[in-house]
Order: sequence, then structure tokens, then C-alpha cells
Amino acid sequence: MFILGLIIGVLVTWLVMSGMADLIISVCRGSINDQRVNGEYFTPEQWLLNTSSAPLFTWCNFGYWRNVSNYVQACMNLAGLVADEVHLVPKDNLFDAGFRSPDQLLVWADLYQVDTIKACGLNIWRLQLARERCQAYPQVELLSGNHKQLAQQEDKSIDKVIALDCVYFFSDKQVFFDNASRVLQPRGLLGITDILLTQPLSVPWQAWLFRRFLAICRIPEENIVPEAIYKQRLDQAGFKIVNCRDITVDVLGGFCDWVQQQTNTLKASIAIDVRLRLKILERVLRWLIQNNIVQYVLIAAELKATEAEHDTEQEEEVADTTATEEDEV
Repeated sequence: MFILGLIIGVLVTWLVMSGMADLIISVCRGSINDQRVNGEYFTPEQWLLNTSSAPLFTWCNFGYWRNVSNYVQACMNLAGLVADEVHLVPKDNLFDAGFRSPDQLLVWADLYQVDTIKACGLNIWRLQLARERCQAYPQVELLSGNHKQLAQQEDKSIDKVIALDCVYFFSDKQVFFDNASRVLQPRGLLGITDILLTQPLSVPWQAWLFRRFLAICRIPEENIVPEAIYKQRLDQAGFKIVNCRDITVDVLGGFCDWVQQQTNTLKASIAIDVRLRLKILERVLRWLIQNNIVQYVLIAAELKATEAEHDTEQEEEVADTTATEEDEV
């Protein structure tokens, strides 16, 4: 009995000191609290993902891994993929509905040289870092809060709205679609990356595991829906889908491969609970991919023209045609 008590005591001590006890409790209740590394502006997971880069970046998306083996480059590629999908150009007024890393703001401001950028940051530490990183880019306006800041924008004042790897976290996605529809210019574009459900989960333990995974990641279960329902929600807000591309293999598949390599390489230098959280994420994502349960998609949606706007466009086309014919004569 004494030996058993000693073993239990050692086990409990290890669980508490290693952080495993907190992790197990968090998994059971469906949430994992954010942590910081030495008071810096990034989570342990962000440090682990970005630690091979110099200077240190704070990227926090799944990345686009086609022909890439570097996390920072993969994240930049995913940002560029969304920007290209909505044909982002310098003259645009851009609204970023939720930056998880200020590095993506530098993509819009530096690489695409967008004239006006409004970007929402939910966390104080994220906003502070963004102010530091974006000092040289006066066209970047930082807004404290989430995508609901769209409600404060004037009607038809925005050319493009981008939600990079964040929209599945929104507690009220339909409100986001509705607000985006109101603030976008006629024929304005919405560019998003999101997760779709490919098939219902009929096996109870699989459904339970999926719900636990969503709860731990703080993803509302009602956000993960089949493509048909997703299209209905966009249509209800006044959008038509221009393109919906499945990029699961190049995003989630590549991310899983890289996390596996990174956690093994840095095994001796990172806390066991941080490494375990990423390993769990990798294993669950692989399970979701292999069983064809979810898709990671890139969506470009165009704001449908109203009848009045459609009539105006037709009148302008007729006027242009007439003017061209007169010039030829």
C-alpha cells in the first residue's frame, strides 16, 4: 500500500509540474486557456511554429504548403492565395475581419501595397504588436475588437473584405456575412478560408470526438456545415460564390507533416504540454482528413447587384457601345 501511494504521489506530482493535469482538465471541459511565453506577444504554440524564422514572426494560420517546407513561407503563401483570389490591388479599400498575426497586415501593406487597410484585432497583446510592426505603414488602421467592427463602417465604403483562417471561430457568422454585404461596394468581393463538413458523423464516438475537438479549439459547432448550407447562408446575405476551391491537402495535410517534423526536432527544448497540444492537433487533423470528414476551402464570393444597380450597369454598357460605334463611324 505504501509503494502504491508513493507511485500515485509521484504520478500526481509529475502531472501537476509538467502542466499535464491542466491539459487533461481542459480537454475534459472542452477548452484550453491561452498562455504567453515570458510575457511576449505570442502563445507557446506560435513560438514553436515560428521559432525557425529570423527575425521571429508570429504567424498563426495553417499555411499553404505546396512546394514549401518553411512555416513562415507557407503562411505568407496562404495570405497571398486569398489576396489573389479577390484580385487585391493598390487602389482597394480593404477590411481585414480578424488578423491572428500582424504579419499578414504586412502582406497587404507591403507586398500588395493596398492604399487603405482597416484590420480588427481582438487581443490587446496582438494589437500592441501590430502597432509596432506596422509603424512604417500609415495606411493601416487598427481596430480594437472582432469582425463586429464591420457594423461601424459606412455603407458601400469597402472594396474587399478578407477573413484569413479565422471565420470558423466567429460566434455569429451570418451577422458577419450580412455586415460584409452592407459595407461592400457593388460587385465587391469577400475572400475567406474556412472549414466545411463533408459528411455527417453517424458513429457516436466519432461525433463526440469531433465535438470535443471543436470545443477545445473554441469553434462553434454550428459553423462547420456542408457546402450546400454554406452557399445558402452566403446567398441569404446577398453573395454569389465565384469560386470554392478545396485546398485541404495543401493546407491541413502540409501543416500536419510540418508539425510532426517540428515537434520531433525541438522535442528537448519545449514543454511537454505545449508539444502534446500540437501533437493532438496534428493527430486529430489527420484523422479528419483521412476519413474525409472536413474540407479546408478557399472561397471568393461576389456581392450580387441589386435590380437598380443591374439596370444602371446595363445602361452604362449600352452607352459605352453607342459611343464606340460613333467613334468608329
